Amino acid sequence: MLKEKQVTVITMDQDDVVDVTLFDDQAPRTVDIFRRFTGLKRYSIGMLPFFFSFDDVWLFEPDIPEKINIIPENTPVGSVPKRSLGMTNASRRGAGLVGVRGSENAEFGPTAEPFEGTNIIGIMHDLEKLGKLKEGDTVYIREVKR
Repeated sequence: MLKEKQVTVITMDQDDVVDVTLFDDQAPRTVDIFRRFTGLKRYSIGMLPFFFSFDDVWLFEPDIPEKINIIPENTPVGSVPKRSLGMTNASRRGAGLVGVRGSENAEFGPTAEPFEGTNIIGIMHDLEKLGKLKEGDTVYIREVKR
């Protein structure tokens, strides 16, 4: 920057950033893993690689190494509310998969796993922004506090 006397700034449209609220108090270990592997631990905007969607579920596949042990914490009881953000824990094959639900569900968590395989880590606002996603897209996320 100093040598060239110029800088390049890349911005993104506010409409392309999805807000999330994370539950540090309920799932501290899983939320920490989520922040580390989306970039939210170091930056104000993180990234989630979109995997695919079906029915009212959107799935994301952050690059979390298999050696990271995602212990069960804050597993759902009763039902999962609309906009719930969850991560599959180590009790299931797809550990590290992140998902969000567009409607309440009394049977499966945000990653479409049974409740014991799902850690609820927060809520995702702006679900309407997910409708235009295609497989392989990157979703930009920003953490907002409760």
